[in-house]
Amino acid sequence: MNRNIQLTCAWSGPLFVALWLIGMWPIQGFLPAPEPSASADAIVALYRDNLIGVRLGTAFEFIAVALFATFGGVIASRTRRAEGISPVIAYVQIACVGASTALATVIPVAWAVAAFRPGVVSPDITLTFNDFG
Repeated sequence: MNRNIQLTCAWSGPLFVALWLIGMWPIQGFLPAPEPSASADAIVALYRDNLIGVRLGTAFEFIAVALFATFGGVIASRTRRAEGISPVIAYVQIACVGASTALATVIPVAWAVAAFRPGVVSPDITLTFNDFG
């Protein structure tokens, strides 16, 4: 693999963290997280009052997830190279990166669904998707 491609993929890890945190903290306002005891109406108000921010923040998180996959891929390729003939750990890493990427995709999907129609659907639905995320 080309060294520049490897470096680009390696830097996608820190970029993943930065984009995810930017999406969650200043844009969505989800850090610190809403209180677990918050009522459904309070969660609906959180989404309704920052609807554009929540939607934009989930977009940042979707982009970040793609960067996580490339980071995991380059780490697995380096591990495979170091292992030599029996790259078992590299295959385990690839499986874990795939599962982690899928899981990390579900979180912003849940928040995006909660932000789809806050205040129009039942507040309990918005609360449920927020809690799921």
